[in-house]
Amino acid sequence: KLQFLYLIGRSTRGFMDSMRRGVTATLLLCCCTRLEAGAAWETVDWDTPTPEPGKNANGAPVISGGMPIGNGDTTATVFPVTKAFTPTPGFVLAEGVHIWLNMATAMASDTALMPLGLVSITTDPPLGTDAFSQRLFVTNATVVVRTAAGGVLVWVDAESNRVVAESDGFRSVNVTVQSLRPAQPYAYYGRCSKPTSQPDVLTSSGAAVTLSHRNADEDIAFLNKPAGFNATLEQQGMGAHAAELQRMDKWRHRQFGFTVSGAGFAVDSARAGVLIPSGEGGGSAVTITTLAAQTPSSEEWNAQLEALHKKHVDGDDATVRAAHANYWTAFWNSSHVAVSGADATLENLTVRYALTRYVQAIQAGTWVPLKFNGELFTQQLPPDAAASGPSFRNWGSCSWWQNTRLPYWTMHAAGDFAQQRTVFDFYLGLVPFWAARTQAAFNHTGLYATETKTLFGAYDPCDYGTPAASRTAASENFGYQQSRYLKFDFGGDAGLPELCVMLLDHYEYTLDDAVLEKYLPLLTGTLDFFARHYGDVQQLPAGERLKIFPTQALETYQCPTWPATPENCPTNDHPTLAGLHVLTERALDLPAKFGTAAERAQWAALAAVLPPVPMMMENGVQVVSPYETFETASTQHNDNIETPELYSTHPYRYFTVGRSLQTGERKRDIAPSLYCLDNSTRVTCRNADNNLGWTQGLLNAALLGRADKAAAMTLQRAQTAPSAGFRFPVFAPAEYDYGPSADHYANMNAALQLMLLAPADDGLAAGGVVLFPAWPCAWDVDFKLRAPRQTTVSGKLVAGKLVDLVVEPAGRRGAVTVLPCQ
Repeated sequence: KLQFLYLIGRSTRGFMDSMRRGVTATLLLCCCTRLEAGAAWETVDWDTPTPEPGKNANGAPVISGGMPIGNGDTTATVFPVTKAFTPTPGFVLAEGVHIWLNMATAMASDTALMPLGLVSITTDPPLGTDAFSQRLFVTNATVVVRTAAGGVLVWVDAESNRVVAESDGFRSVNVTVQSLRPAQPYAYYGRCSKPTSQPDVLTSSGAAVTLSHRNADEDIAFLNKPAGFNATLEQQGMGAHAAELQRMDKWRHRQFGFTVSGAGFAVDSARAGVLIPSGEGGGSAVTITTLAAQTPSSEEWNAQLEALHKKHVDGDDATVRAAHANYWTAFWNSSHVAVSGADATLENLTVRYALTRYVQAIQAGTWVPLKFNGELFTQQLPPDAAASGPSFRNWGSCSWWQNTRLPYWTMHAAGDFAQQRTVFDFYLGLVPFWAARTQAAFNHTGLYATETKTLFGAYDPCDYGTPAASRTAASENFGYQQSRYLKFDFGGDAGLPELCVMLLDHYEYTLDDAVLEKYLPLLTGTLDFFARHYGDVQQLPAGERLKIFPTQALETYQCPTWPATPENCPTNDHPTLAGLHVLTERALDLPAKFGTAAERAQWAALAAVLPPVPMMMENGVQVVSPYETFETASTQHNDNIETPELYSTHPYRYFTVGRSLQTGERKRDIAPSLYCLDNSTRVTCRNADNNLGWTQGLLNAALLGRADKAAAMTLQRAQTAPSAGFRFPVFAPAEYDYGPSADHYANMNAALQLMLLAPADDGLAAGGVVLFPAWPCAWDVDFKLRAPRQTTVSGKLVAGKLVDLVVEPAGRRGAVTVLPCQ
């Protein structure tokens, strides 16, 4: 069990003495785990300062030496500067310790993430470089920077949007607040537009400095127009529904920022945004309160921020610190994976597994999904320009499911259920728009989406194509976008079917009825769409199968022409059919209280008319096929690097080792999938050998029991150097996205979990798992992971032998099938 030595003190006197003894001052959290004490993953340590600024892959100036902390909404990147520099006139990074603040809910009028600003701690004597140390305590999300001159400790409260910075050893400390944006209205990068924004507002009141940004109605957003929400609805044929959907516009009049104050500090009357010592010795600690909210006026927002800050300042330190410690204790006690062996690089895999889980957790705390392209840590310095600046990221502000999904797949095995639920919250919030669009465009009920979408559910305006009002009777229905990569893919990269599998996993692991009831409209709406869109399954003639057309197999096998015909486009794509087989099976397996009688009858009718998952013959061997009509050459329009024929393995788990061990209707022959993974020369099967970013060959290898392949690919990811310009180990390179990317290491984590412990998919009542489905005997492991039906599986494998296995509750031991390592 994690045990914390926890010392409370209101004064930071003696802080430096404590740090020199290797502890962390007033927030003293010394972790001793059931693993080896002082395990390498528990801290990230740098004993040399990072030269600033660095340059990212685009050649843009960035903060290189930042260490991330956060609570799921507010994040802070803490970095020292040992040589002052001026990245743009009027913006100076002085020698000292700096805190770059972000919030997941701080978004511009075009939904682009925007940093809150910078808090800088400058000291007398200066920080210097003698005896330099910068340490992130991963176990409690705290950063300490120290030199011979003194030290600074920064932490983000796990339970509130409060950031605390404490210093000791210096004669005096100044605190400076700076905006990262221009002092006048300005333009910044948009994927297919030139959005604009207003300057920040810096104010001082009493002994506090406040920096805030408010979205204005005149801001240019999507489509080079103001009022981006309404303009997008108009583009996509939904303008008539704008009034009823206005509650979904979460960006109009959104305001975000922070205030900072501290005992012993006063506002400097000569310098805007600066706090200086107010008496002998001055202050040593400041509290920062962040807020992002929609309010009728700026005055109302400021009143909310002031009240929240007062609560933070007046709160009991001991209570707050204890709650923070308890949060991180519970988090790290929930699960772990520690790999070791003769290969020294295995320790790096353990470290990066833990760091990746940590970085996901400090961002995934609100309804805003993780940003695959840069996360909350782009740290690009001013000024904003066409390909750089604080607001820039390749691929823009919209959410892309193929990339966004991957961190969330790691969360149920890790026990990070609260973080996983945030993506369900995001999708649930889009239901009103999707329901209205389906009815308006196709005259039936249900929910559908494609891969790229705004944060209010519309298509990414850059992918929509010809505005709905300009389309003719010969054009696509306005319910379709025109991007050939996305147009007809409602079941593969689209998001909803896969999200529903993730939701059903969440329920199978937690058995939380209230949670499933809350999000059930996502499942019922998705199945309703597929039961109606290609023909009402309850009205099909006897013996007739459902025909999924027009469609495409992910972004890879496309339907690029209009009108779509069976001669030039895929029919019955593999991902959609695999997903629907699994969804209907698992939906009907739920307790009868979930879903009405009519809904369950519809699910059963859909299941009864689904065609089989597509197969074909290759060199005399049966192998999974990308879609039913693949052997018609005129349908093969290949333009990406996915493996649609293995979506039946991940994410849908229709063909897996676990399934191959079942009996009766649940049993699957996985030989056709293994042939694709191992032997086929088909280009999309060989795409499974790719091992960068969102590519998922390693997940397929793990689920199909190929230990050698899964291990090699997982370990290869663990050796990846950080993104250009960054020092933090798991700020991954772009790998098709933008650095730091979210999915490169997320796939590594998911693969490691699945190699070790995979769902058996033997039904909700059984809730079985397979231990070591793809585990190499050369890897020792100490693990604790979650399993279905509120089960925890812990154990140790040493020299290829299982020397310890604990299943809690003990009565669930029979649900664990132990396979030999490989």
